Amino acid sequence: MGNLATPASVQKLQSALHAKAKGEPGYRFYLLYDKVYRADVLEHAYRSCRANPLGDNAHIIVAPAQIASSYPTAVKVGSGALEDRWRRLRAGAPVLTAATRSVAGRSRPALLLVVAAALVAVASWLQWRPTQALTDEAFPFTVEGRALSFADADSFEFEPGEPIAGEVRRFTVRLHAIDAPERSQRHAAASRAALAELIGGRRLTVSCYKRDARARAVCRVAVAAGAGVESDLERALLQRGLAWHYRAYAGEQDAGDRAAYAAAEAQAREARRGLWSDEAPMAPWECRQRLRALRSCR
Repeated sequence: MGNLATPASVQKLQSALHAKAKGEPGYRFYLLYDKVYRADVLEHAYRSCRANPLGDNAHIIVAPAQIASSYPTAVKVGSGALEDRWRRLRAGAPVLTAATRSVAGRSRPALLLVVAAALVAVASWLQWRPTQALTDEAFPFTVEGRALSFADADSFEFEPGEPIAGEVRRFTVRLHAIDAPERSQRHAAASRAALAELIGGRRLTVSCYKRDARARAVCRVAVAAGAGVESDLERALLQRGLAWHYRAYAGEQDAGDRAAYAAAEAQAREARRGLWSDEAPMAPWECRQRLRALRSCR
């Protein structure tokens, strides 16, 4: 079957789409572009399906019309081609590209698997529920609660012990003074795993003072470490060498925290821990700039 590794062109596209969707919430639909439109992605999916058959008794049942009626969410679509496919999906019509038509003559079961996989991706995205937005009037506030999920090492979904402003029961926390590796960078997985290890299942106290351009609550986070002791989450990540001190926002820290964070990063750098084990690690803010320009980053 040949090489089934994800082609470099597809990896580059996925990184660029992720950066766009992450940076501009109105473009979340871009995360599906490589699943339902690109010919090289569907060709790769076809080859993978051929190499990993599900068997004669396996069935995948997807009802796009039912999905659309259950989740009639309006999204901002940046191109006519994507908008056309979105409308056809909502109407329950098949979504075919040159790639799917080209493989149809080779193997109908494999073609159905490719289309089914694309529709499952769409269904998963439509079932996603956005967190509730906090208004500017809600800030500042301090509340206890727990982490629900982790997007990366500098943000996570948070459930407060009591609703904020009487109604918000779930929102996104953005750590206030660190910047973690982007998903396409080498240490992203280790950084995210460290965040999950540090706060998963623990009581958190978040002190939030504003919302950012993506409507996330910008917060300082303390983790219950037992016996009434709380630890600074961001400083812990800096000490492990799994995040950068976000100096662009260091002015929002008090002098003591600013010095402590700078020292934690310097110690990790000197000890070559985490991302500092690389010869020349790229800062995540620089990586985002490159991804927006459709350039790769390390």
